[in-house]
Amino acid sequence: MIVDRYMVRQLLTPFLAGWLLLTVVFAAFIAATVLADAAARAHDLDEAAVQQAKQRAQDLLENRESAKDIAIAQAELAQAAAQLALLEKIKKNAGRK
Repeated sequence: MIVDRYMVRQLLTPFLAGWLLLTVVFAAFIAATVLADAAARAHDLDEAAVQQAKQRAQDLLENRESAKDIAIAQAELAQAAAQLALLEKIKKNAGRK
């Protein structure tokens, strides 16, 4: 019985270590892909368009009609706020160079 447990542990340890390594590599690849995509799209952002999207989302929140409208407006507002923050960081970093 003890020998069986020992054998199972000896067989599973390399398998689990390999699985963990693959998981970490895959997670790093996904994170790098997401960051690269965000960086590529950062240059396509237009501050005026983002400001208009933010204003439109705020107007939707004021004139809400259903829970769905509220959820959509909040999501659009959060996205616009994140894009504006990104634009500010880009401008700040560009000023350092």
